Amino acid sequence: MTGIGVSIVQWGLNLAAAYFVAGAVFAVIFSIFGVQRLDPGAKSWNTITFRIMILPGVCIFWPLLAYRLLRSKGVPNERNAHRKAAAFAPAGDAS
Repeated sequence: MTGIGVSIVQWGLNLAAAYFVAGAVFAVIFSIFGVQRLDPGAKSWNTITFRIMILPGVCIFWPLLAYRLLRSKGVPNERNAHRKAAAFAPAGDAS
């Protein structure tokens, strides 16, 4: 590999390392303070085992979780085909 190839690979590895270091820092803070704010169901999972278990996923998906945490206005509403159909069904319609 030439000098430019090595520098490109090293730059990519440094970028990946910075991403995972930022993710690890965010994951620790998020697992302590933010998970209950984003998912109210996690309030009952107030154990260290749960917090350790979510660390790898939070470390990988930290930009998505940071975005959701910053723009959250409360409990997110799930919108899928079933809920949309139920919202528009007449009150006595069982089908």
